[in-house]
Amino acid sequence: MDGFAYPNEAQIGWTLIVVLYPFTTGLIAGAFIVSALYYVFNVQSLKPLARFSLVTALAFVIVAPLPLLVHLGRPERAFEIFVTPHFTSAMAVFGYIWIFYMAILMIQTWLVFRKDIVTYAVTSTGIRRRIYAAMALGVYDVSAKSQAIDRRLVKFLGAIGIPSGWILFHGYSCFIFGSVKANP
Repeated sequence: MDGFAYPNEAQIGWTLIVVLYPFTTGLIAGAFIVSALYYVFNVQSLKPLARFSLVTALAFVIVAPLPLLVHLGRPERAFEIFVTPHFTSAMAVFGYIWIFYMAILMIQTWLVFRKDIVTYAVTSTGIRRRIYAAMALGVYDVSAKSQAIDRRLVKFLGAIGIPSGWILFHGYSCFIFGSVKANP
């Protein structure tokens, strides 16, 4: 990095791997907003897509950091941002933001699909029954009162997920790309 006043003045060759990251986070944002419009704001026209979009957001948030890890060259060292946190590093802070957002999506998805999981845990047999029983986490109450609590929690998590996702998770992408000079 000799000859540069700031480290971000160097030319960084971006490949498809790096471009996949903002594309993936955009998919997460869109899918989450579709589900939040139904679960938080009760937009009935999105009911058929709400569950699918929540699963889509969860699936993509799980794989979102993979393009960045591959681009780093030493992806096996990524766990170190959790073991030895350095809060002046944008990458380290993103690890915690990513875990927070993923936890919101995982809990919300589990609550939305909990009735189906319990139904399959009770009606299935063999290994399938064990898998669904593990997914039920020992909570087999699907009474009307329990489902009402689940709906309130889903709405609450969706309301938390909207600002935390847009400001923290997706704002991080803007921060990273905004701090680097334009690349061809």
